[in-house]
Amino acid sequence: MAYSKKRILLLDEVRGFAVFCMIIYHALFLSYQLLDTGWAYEAFKFFEPIQPLFASIFIFISGICSRLSQKNTARGIKLLILALSLTFISVVLLPSFGFENTQIYFGILHLLACSILLFSLFRKGFDKIPAILGATLCILIAFITRDISYGRIGLWDDLILRVPYKWYAIEWLFPIGIFPHGFFSADYFPLLPWSFVFFFGTFVGISIKNGRVPSFAYKSHFKFCEKLGQNALLIYIVHIPVIYILLFAIQWISTQV
Repeated sequence: MAYSKKRILLLDEVRGFAVFCMIIYHALFLSYQLLDTGWAYEAFKFFEPIQPLFASIFIFISGICSRLSQKNTARGIKLLILALSLTFISVVLLPSFGFENTQIYFGILHLLACSILLFSLFRKGFDKIPAILGATLCILIAFITRDISYGRIGLWDDLILRVPYKWYAIEWLFPIGIFPHGFFSADYFPLLPWSFVFFFGTFVGISIKNGRVPSFAYKSHFKFCEKLGQNALLIYIVHIPVIYILLFAIQWISTQV
């Protein structure tokens, strides 16, 4: 349990598992979209309800890692540039090559970049909040704002506030989960509620930074997941094009047989 600057491989493994689930999820989605395969559609619908779970794991661990890092501003800026580049590619370039419904206006990279920069900017304020209180507030706010995209804020049906309808006519509010009719983003993780999943990780990361980590967390258990977790950003960028290429190859081969 003593403090150590060694890499916590368990974080890599858990993040790698989340990345693996993401790859499977997107592969199933694209399989039934491009190849119209019934089994892929059934499998996708089975996994769809748990997609927010592995997304939460990935975002939560990113929050922990930001607490352990001293270079969050630089990391956040680089990630934001990458996210904006992805928006340009998906909104401008891909449609010109015939790809439809590819636009990503505020995906998980945008969320992580903004969350990292917000944490870096207000880190001194975060540090003044007790870890247990901060973590509790983050869970509460994430839960309260979970349905903001549907016009609702609150804990349960008897305690709900309706977001003013006119707000949803404002086009530039989509980063916080409020968007006009017809808005579409193939990958969409708005700041509300997802940034508070990230901030929850930053408060949990206080204990980890203080060395309250079991010794087995530093050991390697699943090399495959560990490597995926250590290369999560690269894999996120390349996995969709790779899946597309493989599916188009399968489609082409099937027409030749």
